[in-house]
Amino acid sequence: AGSPAVKLRGWGKPTFVVLTVLHALWIAPAAAVAVSVAPGESIQAALDSAAGRPGAVVRLRSGLHRLSDPIRLTARHSGLTIDAGRAVVSAASNLGRPSVSQGRWTWNLEPGVEPKRLRIDGDLRAPARLPIEGFYRIAEALPKSEQAPYGHDRFRAGKQDLGDWTGGRFMGFIYWHNPQLPVASVDPETGDVQLTGHTWANEWYAALDKDQRYVIENLEAGLVPGRWWHDRKGRRLVYVPRRGESPDRVAAEIGGLDRIIQVEGTPREPAERITIRGGTWEGAGAPWGREWRAFPQAESDIPAAIRVDHARSLALEGVSLRRVEGYGIELLENVQGARILRSNLSDLGAGGIRIGRGEPSSDAGLQTGGNLVEDCRIWSGGRLYPAAIGIQIMVSPDNVLRRNWIEDFYYTAISVGWSWGYNPTRTENTLIEDNDLHRLGQGLLSDMGGIYTLGVSPGSVLRGNRMSGVTSYDYGGWGIYFDEGSTGWRAENNVVWDTKSAGFHQHYGRENVVENNVFARARLGLLRISRPEAHLSATVTRNIFLGSSPEIIEDGTGGGFGSDRDAKVVYDSNLYWSEAGRVSLAGKTLTERQQTGRDGRSRVGDPMLANPAQGDFRLRPGSSAGLIGFRPFTALAPRKRPREVRLLPRLWPEGPEKTTAGGG
Repeated sequence: AGSPAVKLRGWGKPTFVVLTVLHALWIAPAAAVAVSVAPGESIQAALDSAAGRPGAVVRLRSGLHRLSDPIRLTARHSGLTIDAGRAVVSAASNLGRPSVSQGRWTWNLEPGVEPKRLRIDGDLRAPARLPIEGFYRIAEALPKSEQAPYGHDRFRAGKQDLGDWTGGRFMGFIYWHNPQLPVASVDPETGDVQLTGHTWANEWYAALDKDQRYVIENLEAGLVPGRWWHDRKGRRLVYVPRRGESPDRVAAEIGGLDRIIQVEGTPREPAERITIRGGTWEGAGAPWGREWRAFPQAESDIPAAIRVDHARSLALEGVSLRRVEGYGIELLENVQGARILRSNLSDLGAGGIRIGRGEPSSDAGLQTGGNLVEDCRIWSGGRLYPAAIGIQIMVSPDNVLRRNWIEDFYYTAISVGWSWGYNPTRTENTLIEDNDLHRLGQGLLSDMGGIYTLGVSPGSVLRGNRMSGVTSYDYGGWGIYFDEGSTGWRAENNVVWDTKSAGFHQHYGRENVVENNVFARARLGLLRISRPEAHLSATVTRNIFLGSSPEIIEDGTGGGFGSDRDAKVVYDSNLYWSEAGRVSLAGKTLTERQQTGRDGRSRVGDPMLANPAQGDFRLRPGSSAGLIGFRPFTALAPRKRPREVRLLPRLWPEGPEKTTAGGG
C-alpha cells in the first residue's frame, strides 16, 4: 500500500497496472485520455473523437480559435472535460479591412446579414442615432392602428424633432421594458409616426404616452465619429472612425454565430458530468427571429451564447465569457446539479445567467433546479437590451446564488420567479447569499430592484447581500423588491444603501420576514408597502433604518396604491434614525405610531455606523443597535470590487431623472 501509480495512456478501455509491493496488491486505472487542439484545428472533431471515453480531456492550446459552427455536446460526450486554459474561442464575424472614402469606412455585407452591433478593436460602438445626445420625447399619444392586434404602434413626435426616419429603429424606454420597432412611416405635416410591430400590452405600462423617452437608431444622419450605420439597401456597414483609428490596423467584428456552445442531451439520455474549464469565449450574436421586438420583462426571450438543455452535473469553472449580443449562459430545460463557478461574464448585450423556463415542466423529474452559481463576476450588461438581468431564475427550485459580484446593469441584478400572484409554482427553496449588487438602473428604466422576486417561493432566503446604487428614471429604484405575490421569503443580514427609492419595497405578498438588515440613505423613503391585503403581508423586525431625509416609512401614494397604515404588517424592535434629525414613520412620530399598536419595542436612536457614505456599516461603540437585539454580521463591512471587474463606457443616452416615488 502507498506505492506510486504507474500511469499509462490509452484510447481503449481502462488499462490496469498491477503492482505488488511487500505482498500488497494495488490496482491503478490508467490516466485519462488527453487531446490537444491548436488554433485552426476543429474543436468539435476532437470532442467527437474523445466521446464515449469518460474522463477524457480536450485541451485547447493558447491562441485564437475561430468557430465555423457552435460546439455541440450531447450524451455521447458525458464525462468529458474541455480545458481551454488561455485560449480565446470566438464566434464573431471578422469584417476585414474596410474601404475608405470621404472619411468613412465601409464594409460590404452578405445577403441576410443584420448586424446588431459593431466592435472596433474589441470595443462596442453605438449605432448612429438621433438625437446625437439625450432623448426625444413623445409629443402626444395616438390610438393604435388597425394593423396592431394589441399594444401600441403609433405616436406623434414633436415637429422640431422630425427628420427622415424611415428605415430607422424606434428604441423606447418605457418603464421596465425597451420596445425596438422599425419606423414604417412619418407624416411630416402632423408628426405622426407609424411603427412596424407593436408594444406588448394595451395597458398604461406599455403605452407610447406623452413624454416617454425614445431615440431613433440606424440613421445615416446620426453618423458621428465612433458610430456606425447599416445601409440595408446597399448591403453595407458604414463607420465614422475616431481620431487615431487606422483602417490598416483595425479589427472590426460583428456578432457571428448564434451560439458558442450548445449542450443538448435528451430527457432519456441527458448529457452528464461535462466540465468546461477556463478560456475566453466571445462573439456570439443574438437573433430575434423577426424584424421587431417588444418583450414584457427582463428580455427573457433573448438567447444565450452558452445554452444547456437536458444535462446533469455540468460544470463551468473559471470561464471568461464576453462580448456577446444576448445573455451569457442559460440553463434552460431539464438541467439539474449544474455548477457555474469562479467565472467572469462581461460586455453583455443582454444579461448574465438565466435558469429555467417561464413555465414548470410537465414532468417534475425533468424540472430544471438544484443549480449553483458561485464566486462569479458579472458586469457591464444590458448594452443592447437594457431591460436584461444579471442573474434570472424563472421557474426553477432549489438553486443557490452565492458570493457573486454583479455591477453596471440598467435593470435588476437578480430576479427570481415568473408567476404573478398566488398560484402554485415550482420556484421554491432559493438561497441568495453574500452577493454584491451595485450600479443598477442608472436612470434609464423604471420599476426595478437590486433583488426582485415574483410569486410563491416557500423556503427561500436572502442573506448577507450588499446592494447599492439602484437608480430608476421614474418610480421604483428599490433595493429588495418583493413584487406580485411574493410569498415565503426571508430577508436577513442584508445591507441596502444609496437607492433612489425604498431600500425595501413589497408591492404585495404574503408572510415574508424582513429581519436584522440595514437599510440606509435612500432618496425617497426607506420602506414601502404598496398594496394592503387581508392576510399578513410581512414581519419587519430588528432592522436598522438610517434615512438621509425624515421619511423612513412611506405613507403610500394614492392612485390605486394603499397606505402603510392599512397594511397587515408586524413591525417590532426596529431602530429608526435620520441624518436630517427628524423621523417620519408613515407620517407619524414613533410615539404616535406606537399608540396605534405598531413598533412597540422599536426605538429612535443613532446606530453609529462606521462610515455609511463609504459603504461601511459596522457598529461603532455606543451604537443604539443593541437596544433592539440587532446582531452584527459580516456583510456590514465593505467589500472591494474584484480586480477583474473593469467597467465599460456607457453607450445608452443620459438625461435627467424624474423624482416621483409612486408605482407598485
